Amino acid sequence: MSTRIFLIATTERFAKMSVKRWAIFRAMTPDAPMRRSEIARRVNRRTVNVRRDIDGLIDLGLLVEAPDGVVLPYDVFAVRLSYPPAA
Repeated sequence: MSTRIFLIATTERFAKMSVKRWAIFRAMTPDAPMRRSEIARRVNRRTVNVRRDIDGLIDLGLLVEAPDGVVLPYDVFAVRLSYPPAA
């Protein structure tokens, strides 16, 4: 099986990633649909707040909505940030 990697290469996308959103990724298993309430239980947060973060992650293309719940379609996330040299 090949590894599917999602590269976060823009500062705008990276800026929308909070510690709590990273925790959602750590709580999920790739390709296994999870209910939002189960994710909230795993990260020990209120479902309404986790739901808001999951919707944001779906909008960023990092999670996918499925009939059985939310799916993490990637095995690895990589972050690459580059800044222009100082003038």
